[in-house]
Amino acid sequence: MEAHQAITPEWINSHARLIQQSPITVIDANISEAAMKTVFEACIQNNRPVFFEPTDMRIADRPFAGYPKLAAIAKRAIKFSSPNMQELTQIAQSLGYPGGPLPTKSIDKYASVDELLADVTPLGMFVNETIDHVLVTLGHHGVAVFRRTDATVPFFDASGSYRQPCGSSSQGRFYPGRKLRRIVNVSGAGDSFTSGFIVAALAGRSEPVCVNVALEAAGCALQSRGAVAERYFDTTHPCWAEEKGAEFRSLHK
Repeated sequence: MEAHQAITPEWINSHARLIQQSPITVIDANISEAAMKTVFEACIQNNRPVFFEPTDMRIADRPFAGYPKLAAIAKRAIKFSSPNMQELTQIAQSLGYPGGPLPTKSIDKYASVDELLADVTPLGMFVNETIDHVLVTLGHHGVAVFRRTDATVPFFDASGSYRQPCGSSSQGRFYPGRKLRRIVNVSGAGDSFTSGFIVAALAGRSEPVCVNVALEAAGCALQSRGAVAERYFDTTHPCWAEEKGAEFRSLHK
C-alpha cells in the first residue's frame, strides 16, 4: 500500500502526456486527494473520462467527501465507477441521497435477488445522476448497470473517443452472474471484471458485450490460483460476439 504514496501530483504532472494520449484514465480510492485532484484536472483539460474504482467502502467516497473543490471537480471528471453494494451506499450518502434510510445489509443477507435489486436500483439511479455509467457489482448474483442511455449505445465511438450519454433519465439493467463449476480464488475477480469491461468498451462494443467480456474475465480470475489469471482470452472468444451479448432485465424504481 505504500506504493500509493509515490503517486504524487508532481509525478502525475511529469506523465501528463500519457493522460493526454490515453482514451481513459483509471484510478482507485487509495491515492491521495491531492493526486486525485491533479488527475481530474488533467482529464477535464484533455476531455478524457476517468474510471473510478472505489476499492473499499471506508474510502469509496473520497472524491466526493473531501474538500468541496475536489468534490466539484470529481463530479465533472468521473464518468465510470464500479462500486459494490456497500461502496454504492457510501457514495450515494456523500452525494446527498434523498431517498430515506440507506440499506445496511450485506448482499448475502438478502432473501432474493429481487429484494437486493429493490435496494440497489434507487441508489444506482441516484448516483447515475452524477456519474454517467455506474456498474454495481453484486457478487455471484451479477451486476447492475445504470446509464442515461440505451444498452445498444457504445461507451466509445469508432475513433476511441468517449461518447457522452444523450438521455436525461437513468436506465437500469441487471445482468445475472455466471455459474462456475469451481471457484479457486476470489481475490482479483473485481479487477478482472473492470479490466474486461474497459477493454471491450474501448473497442466500441455495446453494453451487453462489455458486460459479457467482463464476466468472462472475472470467471478466469475466479478459477485461477492467483489474483490475475494465468490465461484470459482474445477477441475471437464467443463472449465478444454482439449476437451473444449478456442477457439482461430492465430495472425500475
